[in-house]
Amino acid sequence: MEQERDKAIQILLVGYGTLLSQASVAQTVGGDAQEKIFIPVTVRGFRRLFNLRPDHYEPSFHLSEEPIEVAAMNVMASEGARFNGLAFPVSDQELAALDERERYYQRIRIPIEAFDSGRPLGEAWTYSASPDAPAVFEASAGFRPHWRDVVMAREGAYARGEAFGIMFDETTYMADGLTLVVEAYRDQLPSIESGANAYDPYPAPNPVTDPRGI
Repeated sequence: MEQERDKAIQILLVGYGTLLSQASVAQTVGGDAQEKIFIPVTVRGFRRLFNLRPDHYEPSFHLSEEPIEVAAMNVMASEGARFNGLAFPVSDQELAALDERERYYQRIRIPIEAFDSGRPLGEAWTYSASPDAPAVFEASAGFRPHWRDVVMAREGAYARGEAFGIMFDETTYMADGLTLVVEAYRDQLPSIESGANAYDPYPAPNPVTDPRGI
C-alpha cells in the first residue's frame, strides 16, 4: 500500500501560466494543493507565448471594447528560448483532472533544471499545443491575452521571488513570439514586484465596456 502511494505522487508537472498560482491549482485538484511542494525550474528550448484560444474563454474586456482578449498561454519548441515554471507532484487522479482542464494542449515530457542553480532535475510533464493544434492561432488574428491569465500568472511568478518574477516577464510573449507582454502592457500592468498591485484578476464587469453588464 505504501509503495503504491509513493508511486502515485512521483509524477511531476510543470505549470507556467495560471498554474503558477497555487489558488488556481487548488481549483482543479482541491485542498491538497496547499500541501504541495512547488519547485522553481527553468525549461530550455521552448518559448512561452499567448497564442492559444480556448473556446470556453469569454473576453475579459479589460483594455479593449472589442472581444479580442481571449488568448491563453502556451509553450512551443523554439531553439535558444527558455521559460521558468513551477514543478509540483501530482497523483494519477490529479493528473487526469488537470488533463481535462488543459484539454486544448498535449501533455509532453520536458527536461527541467533548478531555477537557482541550473542543476538538471530530470524530466517532468507540461502542456504544449503545437502550431497545427486547432486552438492555436496566428498573430495576425489579432487576439490579445486574457487579462485574468496575465495577472494571475504574473502574481504567481512574483510570489516566488523577484528574480523568478523578472524572468517570467522576460520570457512571456504576445502571440507573435517577439513582443514581450510586459512591453506591450507597460502602462497597464500592476507593479507586483513593488507590492503596488491594485488589480483584481476577477474584476466585476465594467458596465461601460463590458456588454455582459454587472
